[in-house]
Amino acid sequence: MENFYSNKLSSGVDLITLRLKNTRTASVMLFIGTGSRYENKKLWGASHLFEHVLFKGTKNHTTPSDISRVIESKGGILNAFTDKEMTGYWCKIPSDFVEDGIKILAEMVTQPLLRQSDIDLEKKVVFEEINASNDSPDSKSSLNAETLIWPEQPMGRDIGGSVKSLSAIGKEDLVQYFSNQYVATNAVLVITGNIDIDRINFCAENAFSNFRSGQAKAPFPVVFPNKGPIVSSEFRDISQINLSFLLKGYSIHHQNKYALDLLSVILGESMSSRLFEEVREKRGLAYSISSFNIHFSDCGLFGIDSGVNKDDAVEAVDVICNELVKIKRNLEVKEIQEAKELMKGRLSMRLEDSRSIASFLGFQQLIKKKIQTYEEISDLVDSVTLEEISFVLEDIFKPDNFVLSIVGPVKDTDIFKDKMNL
Repeated sequence: MENFYSNKLSSGVDLITLRLKNTRTASVMLFIGTGSRYENKKLWGASHLFEHVLFKGTKNHTTPSDISRVIESKGGILNAFTDKEMTGYWCKIPSDFVEDGIKILAEMVTQPLLRQSDIDLEKKVVFEEINASNDSPDSKSSLNAETLIWPEQPMGRDIGGSVKSLSAIGKEDLVQYFSNQYVATNAVLVITGNIDIDRINFCAENAFSNFRSGQAKAPFPVVFPNKGPIVSSEFRDISQINLSFLLKGYSIHHQNKYALDLLSVILGESMSSRLFEEVREKRGLAYSISSFNIHFSDCGLFGIDSGVNKDDAVEAVDVICNELVKIKRNLEVKEIQEAKELMKGRLSMRLEDSRSIASFLGFQQLIKKKIQTYEEISDLVDSVTLEEISFVLEDIFKPDNFVLSIVGPVKDTDIFKDKMNL
């Protein structure tokens, strides 16, 4: 990855730019340091709803089509996302029109109309998004697992909110939330692609010159109060049982973050992983099974997701838990080395796209306040030892750190809990 440039606009927005010569496109990503973790019960779902409402109109582009046409008429893509700790707005566009992308994203966050009619309409849209998620057994299983591991706190709630919570959010609530969180010092703007750095700096400086100042409110703290293993089941009369395992993981700053990342690769992030080989290839218990890590600013999650036939669910849980025991007893340096190469290779391939690079840079700046290059991360991955991974195995994979969410035709969970003693 070529050298990136980082500076702060006069408004207080962090600006990161990177020129990529071998592309005809550019990506503009604006990260705001707010998400569902910043919401009390009264504001549950506000971050996601607000993301939707900003597309409804600005001072100079008063309709959704006016906004989207700025990008789409040039052949580009415009979208956004909401997460627990951030909200992002982005576009990817032919490089000749990158300044249009910067200007429209700036307009959306500095001059939104926030009309009551738009808020009411967009609530209906989000209701359907929530309904779609709740109707999806695998999505519901994952959400229920987060609620198990983080009960009665914002981190354990659905990012989208609920129909009830969103219905109660008024325009005044959103305006106050906007004023608190959408401030220049809480924003990171990243532009990557075939760009002229000097022109980009000038454009961004002008576009964000009137972004409001202020100090954003801090997120709610997170705690892991329950002692596992904990199993929860939501009965649904369907043919498949959806399994979502979660364990307490590591934050983005943790010294053993990469050791846990490598464990996830070994266990379930490829067709040659242990879980894929044992659960699918050898036993045919699932079509898909995967593990993952999520690293937040001060905490993290390690998870395993799968969908299995209702008659095979107990065996599948037994096999999965046995794999977690087996890896503690038998992990070889060769297997770790292969995982390192896979992890570095996938990151390398990810960083061939301007939008992926922008996301890579912006996430680090917003959450870590520090950007590590591909080369630096590769060195850290290579430095992980067998001893470090062995420590992580004992630290993470233990019964009192374990929750399992099940969605499907299951009423009695005791037999599953018995399998989770590790």
